[in-house]
Amino acid sequence: MTNPAPTTTPALHMADVRKVIAGWKAGQDATVTEANRFAAAPVRSRAEVQEFFLRALETTYGVLPSATTTDKREQSTLAWAATSLAQIGAYWDAEEPQFGANWWTATNAVTAYLQHSTEASRLGVNSDARVYADLYGAQGDRKGAVLNLAREYAMA
Repeated sequence: MTNPAPTTTPALHMADVRKVIAGWKAGQDATVTEANRFAAAPVRSRAEVQEFFLRALETTYGVLPSATTTDKREQSTLAWAATSLAQIGAYWDAEEPQFGANWWTATNAVTAYLQHSTEASRLGVNSDARVYADLYGAQGDRKGAVLNLAREYAMA
């Protein structure tokens, strides 16, 4: 039995590698362009950014129960949401003086919470699993949803 002749050459492999790198760079360039648009779009008030934080939390985890609920589970969910919103607000408060009151800083506050919070740790999103979760898992979907929501605010 003879070995078949190779169907590709090193030059063809290099052409494929160049195409992949060009596609990656185009994606990076598009991301930078959008980040710059978000950074150029000012947040108009603290109330507006807090509304965004609440909507982002509901977008990623579901609609929160009424504040007047008497159900113990729902009260627990509200307590978790209050803690989560405080953590997101802390990210904003730490970054806003340096990067400005804009939609990139607001988006970064939410995605930082999603990536580094105790909730993320509880879900097992450590540094090794983070890349996989961002690319193929729910974490990437959550961050995408937050970016879409931020786009609505930034382009309003």
